[in-house]
Amino acid sequence: MNESAPLVSIVIPLYNAEHYIEETLLSIVNQTYSNYEVIVVDNASTDSSLDIVNKIAEKLNNITVIPCSSNSGGPAKPRNLGIEAANGKYVAFLDSDDVWYPDKLEKQVDIMKKSTCDFVGSRMTTVDDAGNVITSKLSILNTLFGAKVKHCALSNLMIRNNVITSSVLVRKSAIKHVRFNEADVFKCVEDYLFWLEVLSNNTGVYFVFSEELVKYRISTASLSNKDGKFKLLAKSILVNYFAYVDFNAPYPFLRATVFNLVRVLKLFLLK
Repeated sequence: MNESAPLVSIVIPLYNAEHYIEETLLSIVNQTYSNYEVIVVDNASTDSSLDIVNKIAEKLNNITVIPCSSNSGGPAKPRNLGIEAANGKYVAFLDSDDVWYPDKLEKQVDIMKKSTCDFVGSRMTTVDDAGNVITSKLSILNTLFGAKVKHCALSNLMIRNNVITSSVLVRKSAIKHVRFNEADVFKCVEDYLFWLEVLSNNTGVYFVFSEELVKYRISTASLSNKDGKFKLLAKSILVNYFAYVDFNAPYPFLRATVFNLVRVLKLFLLK
């Protein structure tokens, strides 16, 4: 890698995020770590998102905007285009409505330099459309199940998805031959598939910070839409079983089965 190249490439898939993208980009400007480049891939936005990006670009030293001629229907293709354009040793993903805490990159780069893990993520603060912290049963369950997870393996991710893509810093070498699946059938779980494949092809080890380093936005509509949550969960379970579970290993399969049944029950209990 060129010595003058940024160490971290930040990939942002953008689509009609005029209400959030300024806050997202400013959270990068305010990072305590500065050796990065920003790659914004616009998925044919029809609002003022690009105008806002161009305005904030004056505060960013190294930003590239890649336009898509047509909308792909999801973030998979923009993320893949961002990976292709990345020059850094590490790649970070940040959705256009999410926000990083100021020390996010600094802490994660430090961990990556000291370890051989494939990637590092963190816990999240869930916020609503207006940026208010969500204190629902959903966030309480997130706290109870996995709040202290630090060292994880592929088997952990197969049983429960504790990876928030906007929180991840990954080695570019680990995703050299891995891309987000752009097929419509995997639209809700393309990120989960991606991280499973990354771990399957590399060391199989990742870290999750026990502290919250990202604000993850959940729209009010998606929180109240039980049908939408069920469809997403059902796809996740099917992908989990048929794509990655080793059916010759009865104990992990049984464990995954029981856990996913609990997930289904929790779906209907959370209202």
